Amino acid sequence: MGDIKKALKFMVDTANDNTHGYDKAKRNSPDYDCSSLLGTALNKAGFNVSKFSWTGNLYQQLVNEGFKLVGVND
Repeated sequence: MGDIKKALKFMVDTANDNTHGYDKAKRNSPDYDCSSLLGTALNKAGFNVSKFSWTGNLYQQLVNEGFKLVGVND
């Protein structure tokens, strides 16, 4: 099982580091898009999620790792 606190720390540290930015063309470092940043953070934290994730495959990876979809009525 992965460490969610480690994933969050990676994301905050990346956001606070001006050597990283948002870029779809260079989306797997040094820059990231939304999906690749989340995938990379979870991967580095020990979750079985690809750092090359994209919007179309991320949902199933998260479900497979035990994450649950939470709605506004939950």
